[in-house]
Amino acid sequence: MDLRTLLWLHILIIIITITTSIAGKRKKPGSKTHVTHVVVDRTSPKSLTHDIISNSVTNTVSKEKNYGIYSKRRLKGKRLTVKGLRRLIQKRKKILNEKKRRRVLKRLRKELAMLKSLMRNSRKKCKSSQGCGRNECCIKFTQKGYGRCKKRPKLNQRCKPALMPGIDIECPCRIGLTCAPFKKSKSGNIKFHCEALKYIDEEIEAYSVTGLGRYKR
Repeated sequence: MDLRTLLWLHILIIIITITTSIAGKRKKPGSKTHVTHVVVDRTSPKSLTHDIISNSVTNTVSKEKNYGIYSKRRLKGKRLTVKGLRRLIQKRKKILNEKKRRRVLKRLRKELAMLKSLMRNSRKKCKSSQGCGRNECCIKFTQKGYGRCKKRPKLNQRCKPALMPGIDIECPCRIGLTCAPFKKSKSGNIKFHCEALKYIDEEIEAYSVTGLGRYKR
């Protein structure tokens, strides 16, 4: 083989390598798999819905978004939620060494406050309760501006009663439930929780709506 043919072969090899590298670069973006971002929905356990008119109880499954907000702190291999942090604080209050107890509680309470702010910011923004779901209410921190949607209390959960009948309270119980007193504290204050309406056929009295009037101080 003469010098000219060797030169042409060398040029052909260079051209082939360049074209294959360009083709490989073009195929790389297309070869990536498409990632879809899916919002995870979890179905809560069947909740009891009280129908006021027919006085019947139906089972419904309510879907709620799982935001998955956890603390960095772990206990027995599990990441703690707000409820878990509160329980841990109650346990750590029993530490005998005063300096150690103060240091641990200060750190845990700071972490609890940060976790609560994260949960508050993850909630949906709203101007009124119409912007929230069926079993949610709009909690505003100021008179003007936006608030955050909050779940209305369920059966046997704590609630705040209205001071006078007919006045809308901040976050009432769910449909078919009323805020009623269930026990007295040691200091004499009445505690309220949500319970099913008992007056259906007759006219509902004031204390069954507001939860006041059962206990006399």
